[in-house]
Amino acid sequence: MALQQELKAIEEDFGEAYHSRKKDLQSIDGIDRKILKMHWGGVIVECFVKYLIVQKYSMNKRRKSKIGQWFSDYTENILREKEQQGHQLTGNDYKEYACDLESGHNFIMWIRKRLKFTIAGEIDDALNIVYNPLEYEGKR
Repeated sequence: MALQQELKAIEEDFGEAYHSRKKDLQSIDGIDRKILKMHWGGVIVECFVKYLIVQKYSMNKRRKSKIGQWFSDYTENILREKEQQGHQLTGNDYKEYACDLESGHNFIMWIRKRLKFTIAGEIDDALNIVYNPLEYEGKR
């Protein structure tokens, strides 16, 4: 499929989503629903990590058929040049140049691979609690 038909603008404002979800969590602060709060905390983390990735890599397009494959102007131009040289773009071409966020909700991988952060101590522990809340239930 032609590049122009394959990519579309990223319409989500992940910074706004982060602030809105954070406000939602604050509104249920007095409710005794630990799993709900932990789940909503994961949504907040996801929005914030996506916001950081979009900002760091200037992501502004995503692949229509693969919602987790994001592209910047730079990577889109690489694909466009390949296409203009007569290369038939394949799924592997898109995958090679995409910032691939299709690996589920693996925030630790996103942070390490895409944001190039080394996670230490409390952040790593907090993310592990979000992933495995029942495992940590008795440890707190």
